[in-house]
Amino acid sequence: MKKILLPIAILIGGLTFGQNVQDQKVSFKYVQLPTNPIPKDISNYNLVVDISGYAKSNEDSMSVYQNRLSTFEAEFETWLEDKKRVDKLYLMELAKWERAVNATVSPAVAPVMPIKPPYSKQPIKEDIKLPLLTEDVTEAQTNGLINLEGYTKGEGGAVVTLEILGFQNASISVKKTGTGAATKYTYTSSCKMPVKVTIEAPGSGIILSETVNDNLQTSVIKSYDNQYEHKLWLIDNYDTFWAQKQKSMLTASFKSVNAIINDKCGYPKKTRSTEIYTVKKHKGHDYTDLIDAYTNVKSGYDLLFKDVDRTSAIGKIQTGIEIWEDALEETNPFYNKDRVNKKVTALLYANLAEAYMWINDFDSADNYLQKAKIGGVLKYKNFAKRLQGVLNGLKARYEVNN
Repeated sequence: MKKILLPIAILIGGLTFGQNVQDQKVSFKYVQLPTNPIPKDISNYNLVVDISGYAKSNEDSMSVYQNRLSTFEAEFETWLEDKKRVDKLYLMELAKWERAVNATVSPAVAPVMPIKPPYSKQPIKEDIKLPLLTEDVTEAQTNGLINLEGYTKGEGGAVVTLEILGFQNASISVKKTGTGAATKYTYTSSCKMPVKVTIEAPGSGIILSETVNDNLQTSVIKSYDNQYEHKLWLIDNYDTFWAQKQKSMLTASFKSVNAIINDKCGYPKKTRSTEIYTVKKHKGHDYTDLIDAYTNVKSGYDLLFKDVDRTSAIGKIQTGIEIWEDALEETNPFYNKDRVNKKVTALLYANLAEAYMWINDFDSADNYLQKAKIGGVLKYKNFAKRLQGVLNGLKARYEVNN
C-alpha cells in the first residue's frame, strides 16, 4: 500500500506547485492582405457584366430550334401533300365504286366499297421543345453580391469583368432502387452556371483570371414509387423549375466570385479567434506583469481592423511583447517552484509567437513558435502546431505586398 500511495502523494505534491494558467479566449478582426495585389495607387474599381458568351450560346440554341421547326414544317408540308395524294386516289376509287354501284341492277351483286389507305405518320410539333436559354443577366443582379473590399466603385481604376458563360448541360436523370412494393424512382437534376472573373489594372494588365462553378451541380428533385408522377410533375413545372435553378445557381456563382476576388485582390476584414495565456498569483509569486501584457496585447489585437499596415495596433502589441520577454529572463524550466518555470516559459513562447506575427515580425514569431513546439508542454506544442499554418499564410501575403 505504501508503494502505491507514495507516487500519488508525489503527484499531488507536484500539482500543488503548478501555476494556474488562464486561457484568455479572444476574438478580433484584422485586414487580410491580398495574394494578387492591385497596384497601390489604384483605389477604385469598375464592374462590367459581359453577356457575349451566353448570348452567342442562346443564339446558337435558337438557331438549332428554328432549324428543327423549319424541318418540321417541311416534313408537315410533305405529309400534307401525301395526305392529299391519298385522299385524291381514294376519292377516285370511291367515284369508280359509286358509278359501279349505280349501274348495278341487283344490290346483291353490288361492288364492295373500297377501304381508305392509311396516311403516313403525321409529324408532331409538340415534340420540339424550346431550348433552355440563359435568361438575361444585368449588373443590377450583382448588387449586394459583388463588392471588392478596400476599394470604391468608380471609373478609371481596376476593371472587374464578369463573363457569364451561360446555363449549361441541364438534364434530369433517374435511378431505380428496390423491388416490388419497395421500388423507388429518384429523379436528379444536373447543370452548371459558370462565371469567369477577370481583374485588370491600368498599366499592369490582368491581375486575376478564374472561372467559378464550372463543375456539374446535382440535386435530388423527388422520389416516387412510379415513373408517371414525375412525368405529370414535368407538365406543370419543367420551365419554372429550370428558371429557378438558373436564378439560384447564378446567385451562387456571384457569391463564389465575390469570395475569390476578395481573397486574392481585396482587403476583407477577417476574424481570428485565439488564446492569450496568463497566470494567476500562486505560492507567493506575482503575475501582474503578465496581466498587464495581456491587457496591452488584447487592446492591440482589437485595433488590427483599423488599418492595413496595423499602425494603430503595433504600439500596444509591442508593449506586451516587451513585458513577456522581460519575464523570460527569469525562466528556469528545471525548477517547478520558480515563477517562470517550464509551464510559464512555454506559455510565454506561445504568446510571443502570435504577438510577433501580428506586428509582421515573422522571423521572431517563427523562432518562438519552434520553441513552443519543443518546450515540453503538450498544450503549447499543440497551440504552436495550429498557429504554424496561420503564420505561413500571413507571411506569404505580407511578402507579396511588401
